Amino acid sequence: MNTARPSPAPEPLPSVPPGLPSTGPARHRRAAGVAVAVLVLGVVGLDAGFRRSRLAKALAAESLYIHKGRTFDASPGADIGMTGDSRILHGFFPAVAAGLLEEERGERLRVYNAGLSGAPPMAQLAWVRRFLSHPGRRARLVVMGISPYMFSSRIAWSPSRESLTTLWRLQDLGAAVRAGAGFEELSTITVSNLFEAVRLRPQVVQVALHGRTPGSAADPGEDGYVRIASVDAYTQAARAQQRGMGYRTELWKPEARFGNEQMGYFEEALRELREEGIPTLILNTPSASQVEVAYGPNSLYDEHLAWVKAKAEQYGARFADLKRVPGLQDADFVDGDHLSVAGAVKFTEYLTREHLLPMLGGPGAASAGCRPLFSFDTPGLPGWTLQGEAMTDAVQTGPVPGQQPITGQRGSGFLNTFNAQGDTPVGEALSPPFQLEGTRLRLRVGGGGAGREVGVALLVEGREVARGHGQDAEHLGQVTWDVAGLRGQTAHLRIWDAASGGWGHILVDDVRICP
Repeated sequence: MNTARPSPAPEPLPSVPPGLPSTGPARHRRAAGVAVAVLVLGVVGLDAGFRRSRLAKALAAESLYIHKGRTFDASPGADIGMTGDSRILHGFFPAVAAGLLEEERGERLRVYNAGLSGAPPMAQLAWVRRFLSHPGRRARLVVMGISPYMFSSRIAWSPSRESLTTLWRLQDLGAAVRAGAGFEELSTITVSNLFEAVRLRPQVVQVALHGRTPGSAADPGEDGYVRIASVDAYTQAARAQQRGMGYRTELWKPEARFGNEQMGYFEEALRELREEGIPTLILNTPSASQVEVAYGPNSLYDEHLAWVKAKAEQYGARFADLKRVPGLQDADFVDGDHLSVAGAVKFTEYLTREHLLPMLGGPGAASAGCRPLFSFDTPGLPGWTLQGEAMTDAVQTGPVPGQQPITGQRGSGFLNTFNAQGDTPVGEALSPPFQLEGTRLRLRVGGGGAGREVGVALLVEGREVARGHGQDAEHLGQVTWDVAGLRGQTAHLRIWDAASGGWGHILVDDVRICP
């Protein structure tokens, strides 16, 4: 009988001698961890190098959303911050507001326009948090411009999220959660802040796959404000009608419904401003008469307006319906809802006088007691020494034929070296002597800007001690000179126009000495 021999028992695996690395699963896990860490460090290192590169900086500067946010972060901050879409971007003129507030309150405040094209409340909340957290200056007053389409179900989905990759910071994640942001929004904010290549992904793809070279840097504007030149009445009307029909698409029921995710961001901005004790103004933004085609009983407009007003009241904010502003006409728009420079000045002056100034406490004592020196309200320049044709009949009550509308004047007249021959004439005027019996000399100046060979200067004993000029605009903005160290001395004003080209003229008005 054959009996099968039992198979030999397998030899035991050799044990790992002490001191040698393990060959088991633990070692593989550690190796995988090291590999992932190396990969992450490599990616982070590559992105850090990309972030410092000239290409990344050039691509970031192309985006107004990115460039404007970073420009503000590097600035001294703002006492008054304004958020909104392109209606605000082209409609609120910070220099005009700051000048008027200084005139009325005797203090120079920094005013910033954070308007961006297509910026919904998602972007505005990001700006509110910037205003409140700026290390140099915390906002004392915040204004939010809300346009009628912002809470429509038909608001464009993709453009509304541009702020997620450009404006939102890691420290803003909590606000995004409270506003109702979902996983996609939160992850987008996080990854875009960790990796510059992700933030700039659309531009990087264009450069890598299509050979596009970076363009010029976006214009962050004058304290955020971007000018638009006036257009003729026919162009304005045609553009406005087209924009009105576009708004009708976004607002007309039943295709459009009131309510979208932007409502949460708007409420979170109001909540944070209330908690921080910041006075807040909510604006219904202006539009031309041709846009009325988008409003009416079949539109979301009335529902939108009622909801915004109710939320402003709920969170203790002030509401102002500025769809129609006294003195603002269709001719002040370049289309249905974007203001020209002249229109922006009118809108800003009205907003500042009727709302910003009262919210800041009204006129200040520091502005009281300013004594007029030269008002230019009567024909001629009695007592002045005049030279050149530009100073002949230079006192005007309004623009001369061929000149753009003039804003910012005080009283009935002002000095204007633009005449029937346009910018061609030149000339100079020297004022009668006057005593510097205060600490500040205040005047309004417009017309040609720096480098135009036009301006106004303060002379003390024949020596120039201060100089001012316009901003290449027909707006008389305030200029203030500190003359405290010159008290008691005799001075003259010298106004000159030595330019014959574009913007070769100067405007001056309302010269005052203040205590």
